[in-house]
Amino acid sequence: MVRDSRLPILIPKFASLFLMVVGALFYISWGVMYSTWTDIGVYSVTIVLLGIGFSGFFLFHFGFEEDMKKLMEEEN
Repeated sequence: MVRDSRLPILIPKFASLFLMVVGALFYISWGVMYSTWTDIGVYSVTIVLLGIGFSGFFLFHFGFEEDMKKLMEEEN
């Protein structure tokens, strides 16, 4: 069985991308359905989803990637 050493990095990265997409789609769909683009509740939900998505993506893309590679090399 071949073990993919990138899997612990890819799962949170895709989860973060998913949150960014959900945040953008939520804002656009709410604006289209209710014909309003300025609603503080929609802003707050969108900002939380996009903020967690961006910070998680960049954290796992730039911050932990080298650390995870070192850990995987130590296991082998």
